[in-house]
Amino acid sequence: MFKSTKKRLTIIYTALMTLFLFTFTALSYFILSQFLYHDSKEKVLQLAHEEAEDHAKDFLKWEERKKPKIEDHDSFDESEFSRSFYFLVSRDGELVKADAPSFLLEPSRLYTLVQEATQVEDVQFVHLKAGDRTIHLVLAGKPVFDNGDFLGTAFAGTDISEQKHIMDRLLWILFGLSILFLGLSSLISYFMAGKAMNPIMQAFRRQQEFVADASHELRTPLSVVHSSLEVLAAEEKKQMSDFSQQVLDDLQDEVERMEKLLTDLLTLARVDSGVIEIVVEPVETRPLLESLMRSFQHLAAKKNIRLNLNLERDFTMYADSERMRQLFYILLDNALRYTPTEGEISIQVEKASENALRIAVTDTGIGIAPDQQKRIFDRFYRADKARSREHGGTGLGLSIAQWIVQAHGGTITVESTVGQGTTFVMHLPVLR
Repeated sequence: MFKSTKKRLTIIYTALMTLFLFTFTALSYFILSQFLYHDSKEKVLQLAHEEAEDHAKDFLKWEERKKPKIEDHDSFDESEFSRSFYFLVSRDGELVKADAPSFLLEPSRLYTLVQEATQVEDVQFVHLKAGDRTIHLVLAGKPVFDNGDFLGTAFAGTDISEQKHIMDRLLWILFGLSILFLGLSSLISYFMAGKAMNPIMQAFRRQQEFVADASHELRTPLSVVHSSLEVLAAEEKKQMSDFSQQVLDDLQDEVERMEKLLTDLLTLARVDSGVIEIVVEPVETRPLLESLMRSFQHLAAKKNIRLNLNLERDFTMYADSERMRQLFYILLDNALRYTPTEGEISIQVEKASENALRIAVTDTGIGIAPDQQKRIFDRFYRADKARSREHGGTGLGLSIAQWIVQAHGGTITVESTVGQGTTFVMHLPVLR
């Protein structure tokens, strides 16, 4: 129980740390990218404005059909290049002049760039292939007018490939560090979960010891009281008044109920502490169930309830015989308590798979509401009506039944409809 809780806490802590780390990585990358792109946008817009003012005459020359050659562009020293460039596009969409790195002076690349630069005064991000690498550009345009007459657009741009490369490497570094810290945080979470569980485990162990000791110590005086009441009933009951006889019967019932409660508490305390072990041995299904049905026959006859046993065939289970007897006793006792007069209880046993049995205990009782079925195996849980005190019981039987099934590697579920009955279905891998 505590191991599973410790694992759950570790998983929760790790999930929260994962969310935090990846959110931090994403936000860091996004914020740095925005700073980078914002600065690039501001610079390229300013550059476009400057180039538009500086090269207005080039547009006039173009209009006069004095086309300048690209080869005669302004002197360009790539070693001193701040990764910025410009090119001029006429109002007809033709290239007027360009001052750019050599890879951009290729006609195909300039044409691609011109085609990308379609929106005036709008900053764009353009990606061009240059051999095996991708070049990332920031591009902006500024319209050029002469006495109100639109001549063309001066486009300016800057190469941010290096910054983009650094940002990508930074992202991978952040991602790698996140994975590393996530692994460390998982170990720390597991350690801290263990530290947090220690006080709870100690308190739980003290509670276990108290329950076990109290149950054990109370069994002796209760046994003495029970024996004394039996002697009193045997020797003096006939001389008592009707009221005194009723009081004596009620006392016997309550003492029996207390003895059963203490037995169940002691069983669960031993289960929690791991004292009880499952002793696997061959168990014949039919003799076990027929013996239990006979022991309940007298109580069933009082309420005129029919008991049915349906076996596909006689199976040999490899299980703890005492625990199997306790399991079916709990389920039959539970069914008898909540099945009204003229009802019916049946046990059906059939092979579910190569090594598993499907066992269903069905009654025609008062049923269990859907919202209560989720908690039916909780300790001391009893539904307001269906598990009221008038039916007896301690609210521990089904918890013990669930433990027995799970200890044998099986599962137990409940299917019920209010007013129609309940079926407890078990799948037990007890065949060989």
